[in-house]
Amino acid sequence: MITSQQVKAMVKTLGGDLCGIANVERFKDAPPRISPLGHLPTAKSVIVAAVHTPDGAWELGGEPIHNWGSASVVTAVNSRLERIALYLARHLEEAGYKSIPIPQTAIWRYRPHEELNINFSPDLSHIHAGAAAGLGDIGYQGLLLTPEYGARQRLITIITEAKLDPDPMYNGHTLCDYCMQCVRQCAPSSALRKEVDGMTEIVIDGKKFTYANKNKFRCAWAERFQLRFDIDIPEKVDESVIVPNLACNREGYGSSLEPCWRYCLPPAMRMKKDGRKPNHRKSFWVANPDIKDVSPESRPLTNEVSRIAISKGIDIFGIAKKDDFAGIDDGSIPYQLNLIPHPFNDAWGVVSADPAKYLNDVQTVIVMGVGFGDECRAGQNRPNQASVNCGSTSIQQGSSVTCGSTAIDCGSTAVSCGSTQAPGKATHLIVSGIGFMDEYKTSGAIPVVESAAKEKLMDAILDISRYLEELGYSSVGLTYLSDNHAALAAQVGQLDEAGNLVTDEFGYNQVYTALLTSAPLQKIVAGCSNGTGTGQVKPLTTQSVKTYAVQQGASLVGIASADAFKGIKQELAKVYDEQELGLQVIDRNERMGGHAVDAQIIQRSSSFKDPWDYMPDARSVIVIGTHIPKTIGERAEKPLAESVGVYSMFAQHATWRILSETAFDIVKQLEAKGYKAIPTEDLNGTASKVAHTFGEMVDARANAYAAMLAGLGYVSWLGNAMTPEHGLNQRFFAIVTNADLKADLPFDGPSVCASCDKRCAKSCMASALQEKVVLSIGGQEVQQAKLASLRCDWCKRYAFVGDEGPKYMGSQTNIMPPEHIDGEAIVEAMKKMDPLQKRIPCIVEKCILSCPVMGRED
Repeated sequence: MITSQQVKAMVKTLGGDLCGIANVERFKDAPPRISPLGHLPTAKSVIVAAVHTPDGAWELGGEPIHNWGSASVVTAVNSRLERIALYLARHLEEAGYKSIPIPQTAIWRYRPHEELNINFSPDLSHIHAGAAAGLGDIGYQGLLLTPEYGARQRLITIITEAKLDPDPMYNGHTLCDYCMQCVRQCAPSSALRKEVDGMTEIVIDGKKFTYANKNKFRCAWAERFQLRFDIDIPEKVDESVIVPNLACNREGYGSSLEPCWRYCLPPAMRMKKDGRKPNHRKSFWVANPDIKDVSPESRPLTNEVSRIAISKGIDIFGIAKKDDFAGIDDGSIPYQLNLIPHPFNDAWGVVSADPAKYLNDVQTVIVMGVGFGDECRAGQNRPNQASVNCGSTSIQQGSSVTCGSTAIDCGSTAVSCGSTQAPGKATHLIVSGIGFMDEYKTSGAIPVVESAAKEKLMDAILDISRYLEELGYSSVGLTYLSDNHAALAAQVGQLDEAGNLVTDEFGYNQVYTALLTSAPLQKIVAGCSNGTGTGQVKPLTTQSVKTYAVQQGASLVGIASADAFKGIKQELAKVYDEQELGLQVIDRNERMGGHAVDAQIIQRSSSFKDPWDYMPDARSVIVIGTHIPKTIGERAEKPLAESVGVYSMFAQHATWRILSETAFDIVKQLEAKGYKAIPTEDLNGTASKVAHTFGEMVDARANAYAAMLAGLGYVSWLGNAMTPEHGLNQRFFAIVTNADLKADLPFDGPSVCASCDKRCAKSCMASALQEKVVLSIGGQEVQQAKLASLRCDWCKRYAFVGDEGPKYMGSQTNIMPPEHIDGEAIVEAMKKMDPLQKRIPCIVEKCILSCPVMGRED
């Protein structure tokens, strides 16, 4: 048995701020397709978790409206919610209760779908779920307002069979007094001023909620479709207006920080604060959060801030006083920003070394960084770089590139044509390397490491800011304060002539940022390091590595000898065509150009790799896995919900994030012991990618052979790893190291594929799984299907086939593969895709779903 209080305690332990619980009866009037019972017919309860977004982020970000700036910390909120939902669903499932986590709202069906006559329908409305769980009320603009934070939180929902005690419906003081700030401050697309079709009224458990029935195409003009505000917006906005403008007038991802969110606070929370346009939120912990007088330096404050930073994996830590910045900028050192792009013009803001420009009551500046070893560097500083791709896509040595684009007539609804992005701008305008895999890179690290390091920094910014704000202090990160000048003021290292930070512990190898606060923290000069150690090798046992991996979040851990991979490249050639594996086509408009496609065809000369391509003295390979709740795969695509977003977000994206962070933590531990290590999402180069709303994610084939050699499972007929514990419901990363660890025996258990009727091959929409081949790898015989990888990619990487997932999102794309597939054929198919829905493809591989071990038999 599991109780409501145990659930709430787990949410709090995982970093949540609020948790409410509803019974499924409260959703009886919800459309079946987006109801809890539509996702899980045996559901009994609905759990809603919330994470507060720091107030300074909202109050100081979004100026001008296209610039998220400090509000980019919301990406850390989303990451935390994703982790809370996945871990809680796994915990409930292990206790015997099927559970489905619903992703934070980034996945929409833009058009009405089947019987669901709603534009912009999610898998389930977190706002309505939060109201049903008693967390608060719904405001005029349609957002959930809570008595603790107003609109300043994000939500996630878990549907479960567990029968939990529901919370009462909210019945406290007024949260929305119809002040109409949301209407007055609404973005120039005027979603709350134009085309508002009266009020929506719903009743949940006897309580009535009303909110504006707005045109969500207007609301999503910039926030979702990335369109500029400085063009004429017609009186009626719908798909026919949006699609032509996608080709000509895009600003970039995150190109509007929603004012209705920024400005909305319940009456009892509102207060004015100098330098902030929106109202400041009164903390519910203190009587008066506006601290007027200069407080004495606080050791407890400083100690707690330091504790939070170190608990997040921060290696480099220093605190500077405001006065430490005086005279530090003589104009000779270029400004650097490490987590957000530089402003694109003076209207966006100006980078400087003056912290008071970004927080007028600033007293101290916290500088935090995460370091990494030389083996984790990208480029020529790492051996054999030409054959190594450890993370996101890159053009490699020996590749050939051709480019092409489509030209379209934008019609009367567009002002101008040309690039689909503003000139010189980063693809996305919020923090990069977190939600999206291929963007703005600053550290010189391989993408897997850069992403993991930035996750740690963002997590630290999030929790330090929330801690200080609840005590009444101001706090804001991700500003235009020059990061390298802040590092110099905090004395965490030295700057070279180009302005690059050099630290004693890591040299040039770190990602770092600055956090501004009004808190009177003590000055700290460097000294904090979880770094690479002295270089002297220290004792290391296999069991200690495994124990640490589990503590950091791995569900499965095994170790293979590097020698077990000898000769693997020749064996892999029996299954995969290396040239086909090396072909990729990129739409540089990122499926956001409407009918326009700006295609780049890339051909790598080689793909197959072994441990020595990463490290000439490789001795061991550590393989880690994280598992996916079985119910996610069981319920994917099934009615009534027919959801594919849940699988896409948790099986493909959340697992990648967890594994990349866990792998990086293990690398850091090995470095601290004096060993070299490098993490990889696809050690042998046999995996491909899956289309995802957050960019391409590595597919489920990744590290299957490594998992077998590490004793964790066998290579299935379709090329994925199959384990006794979780079947196909896990993903793997590998870490190559020169540590000589005791290897596990390769897996030699029974294979269900041996007696199976090969449903995976029969269900493949592109006939990608072909004749049987037999491989000998590490002394183990592997029987699997020869793979036509471009046919496989046609379905899952490029999302051309509706039955592979897109049709369940309401996509009109359904293009079957031609007999011969090459780069040009892929480009031509890209031009025919659904111009609106293609940005959110949501792939669920038919070969995986059809496997008997998935338990999908009705």
